[in-house]
Amino acid sequence: MTPFEKNLEIWRQLWRVIERSDVLVQIVDGRDPLLFYCPDLDVYVDELSTAERRKERMLVLNKADLLTEPVKHKWKTYFDKIGVRVLFFSAQQAAEEQNQNLAVGSTNELFMTSKETVEDSVVSRAKLTNIVDGDLSEESPAVEVLSRDMLVDEFRKLKPTWKAEVVNRKVDEGISPAPADTRVVVGMIGYPNVGKSSTINSIMGSKKVSVSSTPGRTKHLQTLLVDDEVMLCDCPGLVFPNFASSKAELITRGVLPIDQMRSSEAAMEIVCKTISRSELERVYGINLESEQTDVEETAAEELLEVHARARGFRNKHDQADRQRSARVILKDYVNGKLVYCTLPPHADAEGEGGPPEGPKNAAT
Repeated sequence: MTPFEKNLEIWRQLWRVIERSDVLVQIVDGRDPLLFYCPDLDVYVDELSTAERRKERMLVLNKADLLTEPVKHKWKTYFDKIGVRVLFFSAQQAAEEQNQNLAVGSTNELFMTSKETVEDSVVSRAKLTNIVDGDLSEESPAVEVLSRDMLVDEFRKLKPTWKAEVVNRKVDEGISPAPADTRVVVGMIGYPNVGKSSTINSIMGSKKVSVSSTPGRTKHLQTLLVDDEVMLCDCPGLVFPNFASSKAELITRGVLPIDQMRSSEAAMEIVCKTISRSELERVYGINLESEQTDVEETAAEELLEVHARARGFRNKHDQADRQRSARVILKDYVNGKLVYCTLPPHADAEGEGGPPEGPKNAAT
């Protein structure tokens, strides 16, 4: 079971966010959506909706830049089947794009010239190496990783029709509509460490909310005005009750803090089972000499030993500090340096995902 929030005041903040929002957005880690998605929250939102004032809801898969297009298609198919609208986003990618736009400034023309040169080079190399045209094509619109502006446009599209009716009625009566009458209020909800605060900051274009990997950093809801049409209502990050296979899984998903773990063995087993030996060697510049192909506990021990020696991590007994290496590797796993993902239930390399049962791991 996840270490769910037990502070009743935090839950009250969630209820207030839901009550005042027109659109409820659950932000989840796109690498393992089902661990972070709370279907009961969607049920509660639907219960609060009325025929006259319906609350919309959607799911945003953050960190979608770490997923391949086939994996994104499988997740979209899965959520379409259970009636959940899903969008793909990357707060980190959006922030990088904003920083690039700021840096370009007056050199935009030079940038475009360089971009065309690079594209010509890529196309030429593709022809030489017989790369199929499909590999160079753009993402399918259905699973496109949205930019900041595209995500905000999706919020605008969900502006309640009853608000437009209120505005029209006030105009007919000669009354000036209040700013709140013309805005869509978007409630932002999510676990700590899934990128909710980073998503909000990328939408706002600056740091408006603090980023923290642990719950409790923010105690009260915050309202943030994006423009005249969109206002965000940020809920404190909280952990919902959910089932996980083990404590180690919660560590590798960033739900439990890595620095506070007492034993790293089980969590490292998950890493070694998910990430290939060749990828570990490439990322860390090490050589895992063992010929063992079955990635078990001994492989985790081998990885920690080799990594610690390569980095010069020593403990007080002048031995390889495996625990320190474990913390480094697990943080790389959580932060996306080591890339992994899960597939929807019943999904495989050929098939499509569909409910029910739990997800399974897949290296991207």
